[in-house]
Amino acid sequence: MSTYRKADEGRANLAWSIFNDDFMGFASANYATTLVNSAGQPTVLNAEHGQLSLVTTGANNDAISLQYAGGTGAVKEIFRHANDRKYFFSARFRAPVLEALASTIVLGLMATSTTPASAPADGIFFRKASGSAALTLVARNGGVETILTTGITLAINTWYNIEFYYAADGKNVDAVVNGNRVGAIPVAAIPTATLAITAALRTNEAVSKTVLIDYIGLRQQRIAND
Repeated sequence: MSTYRKADEGRANLAWSIFNDDFMGFASANYATTLVNSAGQPTVLNAEHGQLSLVTTGANNDAISLQYAGGTGAVKEIFRHANDRKYFFSARFRAPVLEALASTIVLGLMATSTTPASAPADGIFFRKASGSAALTLVARNGGVETILTTGITLAINTWYNIEFYYAADGKNVDAVVNGNRVGAIPVAAIPTATLAITAALRTNEAVSKTVLIDYIGLRQQRIAND
């Protein structure tokens, strides 16, 4: 993927903090999980080298959300934007039964929250909002929201590779979908609060929903002796 190569520029000469989860398994201590109403626990499917399945079971406003916990069971905010450090977030997901107008999907980085599918105070994340099949990149900085319309309309049962990266140039955080750059958010809109890797699904009708996540990855450049 083009953004992977861009973010990985100079890898041999620079140190990076690297996180990657291919969901070959799922340990509850690795993610702080919040269930609302009758949503079920996350499960791992043995397909395409592991997939995490998020499923709601049919009640209106069912929700399931995950935030990285690093084996502690409590949310670990492992990321903070810094103007002089490159970083790169990526994920791959699909919705087997999208029913796009009545569900919310989020994938990205957020401050600790028990309701990530709602608007967190701080975060950088992709979102499919209820009432639309459009995919957006969202930055929230102290409750102020900046939205990039990617031009991508999600389709049922279709895989999407979603990525955002920052080139440490003080300008923009770029969004890429399926290898194509689809726009950017100005760096001034990006929060400097610490953030956690986050995924969430919420229904907005009494119909079961499913999202499959193939992987989530994050890397950030280290400086000096970090």
